[in-house]
Amino acid sequence: SIKDRSKILSEMKRVATHDAIFAFSSHNIYAIKELYSFKMPKNVFTIPQELKRIKKLKALNSDYKTVQNKLFTTFNDGAHDFNLEVMYVNAKWQVSELVSLGLKDISVLSLSSGKEIALSDITEKTIDPWLYYVCKVFKE
Repeated sequence: SIKDRSKILSEMKRVATHDAIFAFSSHNIYAIKELYSFKMPKNVFTIPQELKRIKKLKALNSDYKTVQNKLFTTFNDGAHDFNLEVMYVNAKWQVSELVSLGLKDISVLSLSSGKEIALSDITEKTIDPWLYYVCKVFKE
């Protein structure tokens, strides 16, 4: 749950030393749209499996347009044969949560390029499935 996520981040800050660097990844809510896309398999005999995947994804979840504009959502993306719901978050919201915890020097990094993404550049076109957050613990 989102409350558990906040508790974990708060506990991380509590046990870390001043100026410790903390990094973690999170599923990107804008990547959900890509999960609904048909991906042509290299082996044409597995096309029925890909169609089955998309059908199951649609049956278990809301339309991507519904969740894409949320700050966070749990989503069944097919992990562990559709037996696991995963938290997807909006990166701007995640950064605001880190700021509210008093973390500093927060960077968001792209999975595909490894480069920092400016918050103003994170939009529905940012489709990296995971985004990485790096921040510094500041204790007074």
